[in-house]
Amino acid sequence: PKKEVCTNKRMSAIRSFVLFHLPAISVTLVLAAFYSKKVQWPHGHPTTTELIMLQFAAKAHESLILVSLTDILLHRIRSGLLREGTGRVPLGFLSSPFQLASPIRYLFSWELWGAILSPAASRQFHAKTSALILLLVLIGLGASPFSAILMIPRQGWWALRYAPDEGEIYKKFYFVPRSDENPIYEIEPRSAYPSSSDICLNFTGNGCTQQNLEPFLATVLGVPEPPFTPQHLNMTLSRYGNFVNPRTFTVYPPYIVIATSLMDFVATPLTRSYRSQKSTWLGFDVADLMVTSRPDPSSNMERWKQPMVAVTCAVSNVPSLEDPVMKFSFASFSDTLSVLNLELDLEADLAFLKETPLKDGKSHHQPDTIFLNIRDQVPIPISAAILFTNAVTVSKEIYKEGSRFETHLCLVHARWIDADPWVAAEYAPAVISDFGLSISGWMGFLNRTSNHANVIKMTDTWLTEIGKSSTVDDLGKQTDTLVNNAYRQAADACHSTKRHTNSLSACFSQFLAVYLTDALASMYSYTGLDFNDPEPEDIMVDIEYFTRVYAYSFRNSHGPTVALAVLLLHVVIVILHTGIILLSPRPWIGLGWGSFGQLMTLALRSRAPFGLENVGGGVSSSHTWKQMVTVRELADEHRLEMVVG
Repeated sequence: PKKEVCTNKRMSAIRSFVLFHLPAISVTLVLAAFYSKKVQWPHGHPTTTELIMLQFAAKAHESLILVSLTDILLHRIRSGLLREGTGRVPLGFLSSPFQLASPIRYLFSWELWGAILSPAASRQFHAKTSALILLLVLIGLGASPFSAILMIPRQGWWALRYAPDEGEIYKKFYFVPRSDENPIYEIEPRSAYPSSSDICLNFTGNGCTQQNLEPFLATVLGVPEPPFTPQHLNMTLSRYGNFVNPRTFTVYPPYIVIATSLMDFVATPLTRSYRSQKSTWLGFDVADLMVTSRPDPSSNMERWKQPMVAVTCAVSNVPSLEDPVMKFSFASFSDTLSVLNLELDLEADLAFLKETPLKDGKSHHQPDTIFLNIRDQVPIPISAAILFTNAVTVSKEIYKEGSRFETHLCLVHARWIDADPWVAAEYAPAVISDFGLSISGWMGFLNRTSNHANVIKMTDTWLTEIGKSSTVDDLGKQTDTLVNNAYRQAADACHSTKRHTNSLSACFSQFLAVYLTDALASMYSYTGLDFNDPEPEDIMVDIEYFTRVYAYSFRNSHGPTVALAVLLLHVVIVILHTGIILLSPRPWIGLGWGSFGQLMTLALRSRAPFGLENVGGGVSSSHTWKQMVTVRELADEHRLEMVVG
């Protein structure tokens, strides 16, 4: 019987589409729908068994894509072999449909490139065939990884559609009082005490000055000294002891210490909202819950702000107060590699030290911490300059006990920075902030954004007030005092635990950075809706809940986007291939030589052309592979023959 190698029936094209192409593109389109709808797996899924099944499904999808690509390329090669006007097919193209499953060697062989670079009678057909082969080879190479990327979901945080009961609303929503007279992010702070009744109203009557600094200082001073200081650490502490929830600080030591912490009105609602959730209510483990906070859009605020305080300290050693000038060398806020040199004239800036009375008739004593107004003398924007002195003497007798005059000057740079807060099981009850900065990016951020307009200006009055401590007599009467203020306690603690001047500077830097951050972060409060009604200018706090599940999404990764784009390109090629066949006035589809074995059988039944009689002759030469091939009918022998040349 005669061999049927082609047909003009459209039904054959439809059958070919259903058998070879529809399964592959159906899976691709289903995956595209999953990613478009951001389909999520239930909690606890996929299990290990389900993940293994998904891997098998990805491999099956890859095989279906290769079957589809092979059929498209076979159609093109058959067309070149059988149809008139195509200019025939180079010998190097014949095996291309059967190389798609493992095309690396073929892609870098003379078999392919000798055929591509050869001139042809029909340049248009030859160029399109060459481009199609390269395109399908690349899609075939990407089919395996791209199918796996799309098929296997990724774990991430997704919004939880949480609707509290009517009786629970007050637990979920908060607002922050705001007015023109009481802005929440002041450039020049006025209030030295927290406005939250939870802090200020306690059994002593005024807890705002009941600072418990012993555990605070123990935590801050427990940081290893340089060069063993970590680049980043979180501290959970409060200068008010057990009166308030501990605050989480993110600290970046060692030489310039940067500390930051969320405002109370942001951190406390977040912590309470997280702690109020139970696994039995949620339907999943609380470990898979994350709570975030942001200002309500009606408040005309995009993100919360929080204080960031950077401190650098330097030491100056002089024999006595009779020396007129003190010199300090600081690590610069703008560049860790640069040095900021500063000179202070004792006659002008530090004249008060000479007027300091001696204690108990001794030749030296430790004066109180002093706040210097030297902003005009410092070439970078600063919030405050704070002087710590361990001894004062009026003599140049350098061998006399106490005659060494050691002074540490600390420069403070504080500002409000944008932050996105959240709390999750890994860190709870600590609330974490996302600034969009890496650990190494803080100095560059300070360098890019520092200016006098955005620096918080800490006045002497405010610094003095936040450092006050209080005493309570036998009758319960409370008295504010500066005798043992926070700065004096910190100085005593640093001098008692540190032995070297560099360690002392680091100690002062760490204390000031964390302490001043704590003071700024506790100045304002929130109010629950069950206590008062918000005013129009108040800021509503939006609490959002997220759950950690596996889902199909393009979020946070370019891999799925690239993978889906490549596989959708395959879908487009299939549609164009089928559409051209069906819409052609004379549809044509090849039926013969569907495998390499059938093609080899045809070649064996054909006469060998001149130059290829020797089995190995010429196969390493590009000249061989650019030989043009066609199939002709031998009518007298009732068979087909492959003709080369």
